[in-house]
Amino acid sequence: MSGLSQDKIEKFFDLTWTHTHQNLLSFGTAKKMYELIEKLMLRGLGWKTTTIMLEDAPTEPQTLYYQDIIDCVEYLIGNPTFNEFMMYRPIQVLKANGKTHIYHEMTTGDLWNELQRSLPRGMTILGVILCLDETYLTNFSGDTSVHTVYMMLSNIRSSTCRKVSEGAWMMLAKIPTSKFLETTFPTKAENACQGFYSNSCFISACKLS
Repeated sequence: MSGLSQDKIEKFFDLTWTHTHQNLLSFGTAKKMYELIEKLMLRGLGWKTTTIMLEDAPTEPQTLYYQDIIDCVEYLIGNPTFNEFMMYRPIQVLKANGKTHIYHEMTTGDLWNELQRSLPRGMTILGVILCLDETYLTNFSGDTSVHTVYMMLSNIRSSTCRKVSEGAWMMLAKIPTSKFLETTFPTKAENACQGFYSNSCFISACKLS
């Protein structure tokens, strides 16, 4: 309905066909439609920053950029795009012989089923998967790169998560690759320090979120 005025959208909802097929729509007015679009927008998820200090480089504080992981989880759960692909309870899939257990989603795992049985009625488990990917921001001008941390809910069917266009993966944090310009390390020590820095940022992103 891009480019249509609110009045024209309302006329669509006044059509006889629309009234007889209201069960196919999740909104019945232009106002409700716009409210739903507002909820789907990511602008409410703000980026935050924190400083990471390394003992071996006290004069070169590093900045970690991250989003609140709880906000990201709530956004994914509340996104109606994933309603039919969201699994709120674990299942057990067996072959016809009733003995061979088939594993294909995380919700089919033994541990997930075991943990679910220990929860009070009405509660469920949310599984969060994190991954780290290095992205080059510039080439031939400093070769600046950043390690991006992504997250997704394992409650969303894997067939949906595999499609990047579905938007099931969300960026959780950005870890810049530090050059430590003021601090000199032996080659091995610098590599270890850089690795420790990346790990510290990764852990901090999870804790802060």
